[in-house]
Amino acid sequence: MPALTASARHRRGARPLAGRLRPHVRPWALVLLLALAAIATTTYLAQAEEQKATQFTLGNGMQVLVVPNHRVPIVTLGLWYKSGASEDPEGQTGLAHFLEHLMFKGTDRHPDNTIERYSVANGGIGVNAATSHDYTVYRQNLPKQHLAKLLDMEADRMVNLQLKEEHIAPELGAVQNERRGNENSPSYLWYDRVYAALYPGHPYGRSVIGTTEQIATLDRAKAIAFYKRHYAPNNAILVVAGDVTEGEVRTLAERTFGRIPAKADLPPHITQALPPHPATRRVDMEHERVATPSVGFFFLTPGVGALPQADAVALNQLTQVAGQSMVGRLFRSLIIDKRVATGVSASYTFQRQSGLLSFTATAAPGISVTDLESALAREVTALGREGVTAAEADAARQQYLASKAYSDDNHQQRANAYGSAMVRGLTVADVDAMDGIVERLTAADINRVAAKFIAKGEPVVGILRPRAVRQASDPKTAQ
Repeated sequence: MPALTASARHRRGARPLAGRLRPHVRPWALVLLLALAAIATTTYLAQAEEQKATQFTLGNGMQVLVVPNHRVPIVTLGLWYKSGASEDPEGQTGLAHFLEHLMFKGTDRHPDNTIERYSVANGGIGVNAATSHDYTVYRQNLPKQHLAKLLDMEADRMVNLQLKEEHIAPELGAVQNERRGNENSPSYLWYDRVYAALYPGHPYGRSVIGTTEQIATLDRAKAIAFYKRHYAPNNAILVVAGDVTEGEVRTLAERTFGRIPAKADLPPHITQALPPHPATRRVDMEHERVATPSVGFFFLTPGVGALPQADAVALNQLTQVAGQSMVGRLFRSLIIDKRVATGVSASYTFQRQSGLLSFTATAAPGISVTDLESALAREVTALGREGVTAAEADAARQQYLASKAYSDDNHQQRANAYGSAMVRGLTVADVDAMDGIVERLTAADINRVAAKFIAKGEPVVGILRPRAVRQASDPKTAQ
């Protein structure tokens, strides 16, 4: 993705080189400085062009993205399948995530978790996978000389996964333990209920991991059926980043994934209309492990394809103004000035079928839920009605560009940015356009989307509070 522009890198107040020379500065020194600057600019532009992401498509429909970065001889591989928990059949929540676990069980050619063992033996890190509502991704990082073997193993398990019955019970147990571990977090259970209220009857309202009861119903046959239905080259995006060229990746991809035929009967992505307004307006939850209450306001927006990208960027910048640590509006107002909160956050998530704008706060000691909700409501309402100032919009822009400069130098972060965007329906051009959109964004742009989705929005209000402990004499506690 593009680096900072010259104007963005210019430090305010810096004295320009042009103008009358001071007596002790000799003309040849200026010539030397200008020559060095020209060399640095040429080098910078050459490096930017050398690290430009390129894309091609194999004959079987598989998309391949190459993100070069030649600083170190390491490659990052991400295989993104365009199927996630949203494709779980009715009554089988957690199936996509369960299959993600089983994908490490191996094939006839690479049995018994060869991928992870190969990575560990050859200096690899970060062998992992993740499932969301929109996708399932498998990631690896290894020295460059192992890229050919990595692609061979990934292509093999795309079509030749071998599941034995003895694999099933241990992995079901692992998934159940993962679910129980998450249930130890009150905030996890709270968000489960909030999402169910935001998306009633919609796949996004279901747990990615699944419920304890439905996980228990999963089996080998269901996992294989999901695998055969969704795992195919024309339902996947391969992202290779690091010390590689497009030519190298193209040759290896055609030799491995290119030999796999496309799935002719690939099912369409499950797309379900969102409810105009969630039926449940409040989610009020008590939990014995909660020490201090939390409050959240959650607003739905259209998803990828239905909401212009510039509007999604504006909503993201709005959350930077509101929730940035130490200097964000919520931090200054609720933590420093009013002292009603010890923690605040603001975020925007842009998914295939929906966007979600959220604002949360955790109460300071002695602050009631009512007072916290009122204070947070005032701040969120002000964002929607009054918007942000030009100074706030500019500060958010500079913060974005500064953090982007660091992330652009990290090929793993770039690979993830491209992969997560493309698997949701955005393009390489959309990702590359982000910097320009942010640079052109004005306070008026941010305020327009704030008015549309906050001032005119219908939020779900979430409350997470401590559970009151009843006295032993309370007749309700009698057994």
